[in-house]
Amino acid sequence: MIDIRKLKELVRLMVENDLTELDLRDQQENVAIKRRNGGEPVVMAPAAAPAAAPAPAGASARAGC
Repeated sequence: MIDIRKLKELVRLMVENDLTELDLRDQQENVAIKRRNGGEPVVMAPAAAPAAAPAPAGASARAGC
């Protein structure tokens, strides 16, 4: 998750420079910020992917049939 101080600084720079979109990616973080019609920025940072997907309910019971 991105540090809140970094996020606030990005939003401040975005507003000061009248940017409508900002998309930053590196090996550890992915952040997209978009403004609608010059309004307040909306932050869209995807959650980290789960380590492993859980097995569907009842999958282990059917495997032994």
